[in-house]
Amino acid sequence: MTKKVTTDTGTNSGFMKKKFTAETLRLRVEVEDDGIIVSLPGTTFRVIYRKTSDGPGLVTFALRGDKSAGISQTSFLARARRVAKSKARELGWIV
Repeated sequence: MTKKVTTDTGTNSGFMKKKFTAETLRLRVEVEDDGIIVSLPGTTFRVIYRKTSDGPGLVTFALRGDKSAGISQTSFLARARRVAKSKARELGWIV
């Protein structure tokens, strides 16, 4: 059984701009089985976090970057990790 939940985060409404700022960054969060998928619409940025099998926590399972996105991979990953941890807490995966 695949459980899928989708959430958008951020404050931007409408189309994404090529240059992202903290105010315009809107990440998409999906939950599938034991994975949390965070992506940035309008780019190919995507990271999948999975629950660890040996205790509470998240590990990076897969990553797709985008050099032309207008945001660095480091910035995307920092924001993606925050929203993934928030979603994991909401789901009771971590404390």
